[in-house]
Amino acid sequence: MGSRLAAAALIIPIVLATGFGVLLCLYLRVATCDEGCESSGSWHRDPGAWQWNLFLLLAVLGGIAVVVLFVAVLDGGSRAATVALVTWTTCAVALQTLLQALGYRHQSATGWFAIAILSLLGLVAIVLAEGRAPREARPSAG
Repeated sequence: MGSRLAAAALIIPIVLATGFGVLLCLYLRVATCDEGCESSGSWHRDPGAWQWNLFLLLAVLGGIAVVVLFVAVLDGGSRAATVALVTWTTCAVALQTLLQALGYRHQSATGWFAIAILSLLGLVAIVLAEGRAPREARPSAG
């Protein structure tokens, strides 16, 4: 049980980053673009572009993924945790790509490093949560 609690502690930075990401996605979905928008040109100048709806989808999927990841790590379910981590990482990569398309490029390397580090933390948490199999499930030595 102690290793699962330690694994859950490793998920906390992912939960915090997801909270920030969800708020950012919701803000960007509501803000879309200013009165200078037009439907010609790039998507970030078009208020009806589908990419604005993608922010809402990323907020929902990322939020669900981090909750499933946290619960699965506490429960020791490595398959569910792995699927949740892959989903979370995909959402984070999509968000980073959209932010770069919007022009937020001055700290893009930091965003990519943060995604890599947080995904690695999640992977370590999954491995740590698995722990050892119960004595009855281990192969006999002789």
